Amino acid sequence: MQASSLKKALARALVVGLFVICSAVAPGAQAASLHSLGGLSGNNALATGGVSANGKVVTGELFGGNPPEAFSWAGGTLTALGFLGMANSKGTAVNSDGSVITGYAYGSTQTAFRWTAGTMSSIGALADNTCSSNTAPPSSMATAINADGTVIVGQSASNAFCNGEAFRWVSGSTMQGLGCPIQSCFANSAVGVSADGTVLAGAASSSGGLAGAAWRWVNGTYHVFAGPTGGVSAYPSAISSNGNIIVGSIVPGTSQPSQAFLWNNSTSSMTLLGQLPGGNSSQATAVNADGSVVVGYGYDSTEHQQGWIWTATTGMQSLSAVLTGLGVNISGWALATPSGVSADGKIIVGYGTGPCNCSEGFIVNLSPTQTHDFNDDLNSDILWENTSGNLAVWLMNGGAILQSAGLGAVPGSFSIIGQHDFDGDGKADILWRDSSGNVSMWFMNGAAVSSAAGVGNLTSNWTLYGTGDLNGDGMGDLLWRDSNTGTVAVWFMNGASVASTAIFGAVPNNWTILGDGNSGILWRDTAGDIALWGVQNGQVTGSSSLGNVTSNFVVQGVGDFKGDGNIDILWRDTNSNALSIWFTNGTQVTSAAVVGTLPSNWNVAQVGDYNGDGKSDILLLDSAGDLAVWLMNGATVSSALGIGNVGTTWQVQNLNAN
Repeated sequence: MQASSLKKALARALVVGLFVICSAVAPGAQAASLHSLGGLSGNNALATGGVSANGKVVTGELFGGNPPEAFSWAGGTLTALGFLGMANSKGTAVNSDGSVITGYAYGSTQTAFRWTAGTMSSIGALADNTCSSNTAPPSSMATAINADGTVIVGQSASNAFCNGEAFRWVSGSTMQGLGCPIQSCFANSAVGVSADGTVLAGAASSSGGLAGAAWRWVNGTYHVFAGPTGGVSAYPSAISSNGNIIVGSIVPGTSQPSQAFLWNNSTSSMTLLGQLPGGNSSQATAVNADGSVVVGYGYDSTEHQQGWIWTATTGMQSLSAVLTGLGVNISGWALATPSGVSADGKIIVGYGTGPCNCSEGFIVNLSPTQTHDFNDDLNSDILWENTSGNLAVWLMNGGAILQSAGLGAVPGSFSIIGQHDFDGDGKADILWRDSSGNVSMWFMNGAAVSSAAGVGNLTSNWTLYGTGDLNGDGMGDLLWRDSNTGTVAVWFMNGASVASTAIFGAVPNNWTILGDGNSGILWRDTAGDIALWGVQNGQVTGSSSLGNVTSNFVVQGVGDFKGDGNIDILWRDTNSNALSIWFTNGTQVTSAAVVGTLPSNWNVAQVGDYNGDGKSDILLLDSAGDLAVWLMNGATVSSALGIGNVGTTWQVQNLNAN
């Protein structure tokens, strides 16, 4: 669609009276989700450590009825990391891509470890022959790791500082003690390291351990930027990727409550981040790559601990309140302690009290655009069916096939009518319907079917038009329309059970549903008018006209190409084969852009987030069976990747693959 055509289309925007459900038009709810990290061997996975920069790997400790043990959570799969001969272990940090985890094993003493490729190894300790008693080995504790996993920092007992000295360990070398930046030093600890490993953050305490001095260390040189003078103590907890932003807590004076802070080294300035409404203290625990998003915890007016998220625009907000405002059902959760945030600020991990009424780890995605993701690694996957009825799944990572598996063959009377996560485990499931109207589900675990269940039966005049999460409970719902009356209805799902139903109204049959999602339902009529129903908490909140297009423009899919949580529309001009995108804010088209032109033998097979960056991508298939993906950044193709050839008998199953 050319820019001039788009402008004309927008100028012709009509108010579609049929869609005005209420007088106020509310924005569609931004997509978001909340999931438990699960458990293993009788313990729950508490994200007491952090999350990788790409948001795909979490660490912490398995905690419950058995000895605490460090873990890796990746794509919904928990892996226990071991103990290094100690009684317990704990993961404290994970590198950028999740391939290396650090932490410490502990018992009679403790030792810092580095875990990679399934092997946990001690990184040693500083010599402390004057501190150790009997035959106890030296102790060390790792707290942070750099982007490629080659630099680890933390604290270790040493000859000079029996209560702990900051250290920096480099792969292939020995652990280096960093001394202490203040006089009468009692202990010193490094708590954060930049992506390149050259900038550290930490805190030193004065004699007796009564006051904290916050410091920044660059290539051997300390700079103390807060405390321990005048009764002020400061304790950093994390550093940004470039080493410029440090966050933590500061105690302004004796008997004063702590306040979360952000130190900007570029301006040599400290910003106090505030506190929750009615609260009197706060602590920052993690910061994203550029310092624009900070997470932590504080206490509300009832003295209950709550996790929070801070940006310069919004200030400090309760994480629970943010999720509720985005339409996420947080019933049973007390999100007490966020411990990590991804590089883009969209993935937050931590622990609190879960629906089990016990300690439980959580992962929050504030803008999940991934769809048809069968293994919960935040990448969209591909479901195939061939002309013989055989099914197969490809688990994807960008243009790479991580795993492929056949799912068997199904009778010709069965058709795939949708894909979504219907049971809230973070993994997409497959929805079926047979020629008699029976609806059933396959619950997926990666490339395998874990179980199957019947859902119900509908007569043939009812057609499924979407599987998006319309009530914000983290589970896909079924959007139906009656071809006889135009009635639009929804089944709110809890696994294979219909938890409740709702009627959204009746619409004349000259209007067709193009798709749905967390932020609304998209419509088009035979005259080319485009309209959007805003949906929040399972209710239609309003409607708006998006414009008018001529019949040569065909919707190829809906997604979120900017990663802002709002529905965007991918078009193809059948005259020129140009692809273009309408970007919306949930109620109106805010901009439009041409993506590129496809050869006539290539088609859009699916829209999804194939590289897990929070932005929709475009999967392409040509008439000879060649498969490719355009990885998108808005309307810009950041990378075009060939995937392979599947022949002409296999087709991507994209119907209602929300």
